[in-house]
This record gives sequence, structure tokens and C-alpha cells, in this order.
Amino acid sequence: MTNVALALGIYATLLSTLVALVTLYGELFARIDVIAQEAYLVPRTSGAPLIVRGDDALQALGAQDSARSEIVSIAIRNRGRRPAQILQVSVPGTHGFHVIDDLFERFPLVVEPGTTRTLTLGDQAPYRHGELNVARFFVSDGAGRIHPLRERWRQAPARLVRRARRRLRR
Repeated sequence: MTNVALALGIYATLLSTLVALVTLYGELFARIDVIAQEAYLVPRTSGAPLIVRGDDALQALGAQDSARSEIVSIAIRNRGRRPAQILQVSVPGTHGFHVIDDLFERFPLVVEPGTTRTLTLGDQAPYRHGELNVARFFVSDGAGRIHPLRERWRQAPARLVRRARRRLRR
């Protein structure tokens, strides 16, 4: 009986430590999320136009083909405790990274703690669904950090290579 109690005690200790580490990681590092989705911009007779995600929702709304326009909706969510200043939105391309210049006039964008700000790409200039890879959008904040954190880690090897090249050129 004591062996079972000891094993359960060790199991509970390890599990609670793992949960605490994951929670700490999320609180310290994973502050800003970037979620890009292809959507449609549907004008309304009164008020701001609607952002509709998905073809089934568009059909349920009954929007005509001529009235809607294809867009990318970029949601920037700040889960931290301090405001974040976003300076640019980028997406990886075939030869490096492309800064989305259609959004320049909207920056710097301040995202308050616990809020989400949504940017739309394609509401002013034409956009076709499938032109950009919406899976890897990322933003740069006022301190030069890249968010979300997974994209920062993906770019880490390339940053090391760039630093080595700069040092070799000197």
C-alpha cells in the first residue's frame, strides 16, 4: 500500500510541476498571438462592413458576389499585462520575409492588455484568397521582438547565420 501511495505522490508532484512550468512559460513568453484568416468583407447599409469567415457563413448571410470582397483578417491578441506597440506585420516568402506594406499607415498600433485588434488586408487594395500563406503571419513590436514566439524560434537559425556573416565581413 505504501508503494502505491509513494508512486501516486511522485506522479502528482511531477504533473503539478509540469503544469506550473507550462503556465509560467505562457505568462512570460507567449504574450502576443497573431491569427490570420482568409475572410470576406461584406458591406452593410448602415454601419461598418462585416468580416465574414467561411463560405458557409457567407451563404447563410446571403451576400451577393458583387458586393463582397476577399480579404485577410489579421487578429493581434495581447495576453500580457502591459500594452504592446506593433510596428509591422510580415509573412515569410520564398526569399526571406515580406513586410506587408499595405498596412503601414495603421502603424504604430497599440494593443492594450487583454484586448484584440483586427487588421484587414485587402479592404483598400485587391486581394485574392491563396496569395499569402496565412499560417505564418508574424508581427514585430517596439522592442524588436517577433511574435508569436514559435515564429521567433523558427527564425533563430537564420538570425545566427546573419550575425555570423556580419562578423565575418568586418
